[in-house]
Parts: sequence; structure tokens; C-alpha cells
Amino acid sequence: MSTTAAPPAAPSVSARSLLPSVLLATVLLGGLALLTLQTMATGGGGSVSVTAASPLIEAAFAGDAQGVRAALANKADPNVRLVTDDPARRSMTPLMAAAMSGKVEAVRALLEAKASVDARDDHGRTPLMYAAGWGDGACVQALLNAGANVNARADQGWTALMLAAARGTRDALGALITAGADVSMRTKYQQTALMVASRCGDADKIGALLNAGASVSDTDRDGNTPLLMAVDTDRGESVVVQLLGAKAPVNVADSDGMTPLMRAASRGDAGLVRILLDAGADKAAKDARGWTALQWGLNRADEAGNAVSQLLR
Repeated sequence: MSTTAAPPAAPSVSARSLLPSVLLATVLLGGLALLTLQTMATGGGGSVSVTAASPLIEAAFAGDAQGVRAALANKADPNVRLVTDDPARRSMTPLMAAAMSGKVEAVRALLEAKASVDARDDHGRTPLMYAAGWGDGACVQALLNAGANVNARADQGWTALMLAAARGTRDALGALITAGADVSMRTKYQQTALMVASRCGDADKIGALLNAGASVSDTDRDGNTPLLMAVDTDRGESVVVQLLGAKAPVNVADSDGMTPLMRAASRGDAGLVRILLDAGADKAAKDARGWTALQWGLNRADEAGNAVSQLLR
């Protein structure tokens, strides 16, 4: 089974609550008010820093182009860093925030102000990655037009293309492919964008990646192929047929010896089992425990398992 990390979660932009505290100092950092507070909680003694967002940062998160331009007109630094105790948002720039908002006019306003197009936050993410995973195709294209590095890597090896495959829009994925995004790049866990899209069960994205030359035979660190990942989705049948049509190997097993047929049997999915058998899946194959697909079906001890088992006898 896979030990891969889930797609990065969206940084929270909710209002922050303050601990009971005494204000020690206020420091202005590039237009961003950094408040240092000393906790007064019983038994507590340490200090904690929280952020009061500047008008520019707030407007960027909201995708408010007019607010962004107003803040810039007031000499706000377009490359100011968000200083916060929230690790998901720490060191984000206004351009990253605007890209995440999916509002292209806010992105353009910051680009016109010479915001750094390839700045990185504490997770190694660039504005293009935020646009790919949380914004839209128009934001992606605006950043690409400004020279954003389409193949930059964040922590754990994620690229903008992988983020678009995992959680972005089809337009964002298409813009990245057209710009030359490398479909063969891999995460720390050796996953490709096609594997990510297959795990999500997104037929449109899978088709786009296949058309761009993505390999159906690649395996990740745990031996998973795109087909093995597709079997585990709730939209398995359509994407499994799609991958088999692209010549995905039907009998490649993961590091535990489980084949696509075994996974389909363990899910009690008779439709998938039929599709895989028709594609040449080996009923006699055994996993690391010595179990066949039939045994996986029988282990369910329910109606779905019985239906699968009848197909595998």
C-alpha cells in the first residue's frame, strides 16, 4: 500500500484569535505589522508572535485588485513576507496570496509592481504553485507570461503540474502542459503527475497528461502504478478503462505483491474485476501473504465479496 503524502492543504486565511496577552512591541516590517505578545496564561511563560496583516496582504488574499493597487500606491512593498505563527502561511508573499485567490487582476497588479514571480515560501512553494493548486488557469497563464519557472520544485518534490493534477482546474493543468511542464518529474515518493491524477480519478486530467506523453508504466516508491492508484478511487471503472486503453500494465504488483485485480477484489468491485479480467489480469497471482484475488474477495465475507469471488473461481 502507498505511504505517499496527501496533496498539500490550502493555507488557512481565517481570522486569528489572540491569547490573553500583554503587548510588548509593535514592529513595522515592510508595511506589515508584526505584533510580539507575551502570554499571560496560568503556567505559561513563553512568547508567541502573531500577525496583523497589512492592507496589501489582506487585499491579496481576498483577490481584491482595487485594494491591492491602493496599497501599492501607498508604497506597500510588493515582496513583503507574511510573518505568522501559522506554518501553512509563513513567509507567503502578496503574489502567492493573490495567485491562491484565483483573481487574475490582483495577480497582474502585483506583477506590474515587480512582485517576484519565483519567490518561495517556507515550504518552497512559488506563486505559480499556488495558482496551479488553488487558483485558476488565468492566474497560471499570467504568471507563466511573466516568466515563472514552470518546473520549480517545492518541498517533497511537488511541482505546479502535480498540484494542478491533484487539486487544480483542468485549465490550469492545460496551461502548464502547453508551457512545457515536465510530465516525468517525480515527488519525494517517486510519484508523477499522472499518478496523482489517477489517484484522484480525474479522467480529463489523465487524458491531458497521457496526451502530453506521461508514462502509464512508472512506479512510485511503494511500487504503485497509475492503474493501481486508479483502482482505489470511487471513479475507478472509467479511469481504469482509460489507462488500460493507454496500455497500462495490468499485472504489475505493488511492494506488498498486490495487483490491480487483488485491490479490486478487496474493494468488492465486481465491475472492476470484470474489466481487469477482460484485460488479461492473472487470477492465479499471489501477494506477499500468498493470497490470490479470490482470497481477497472471500475475506470480505459479504455480498460484494461473494459476487467478486464468483468471477474469480
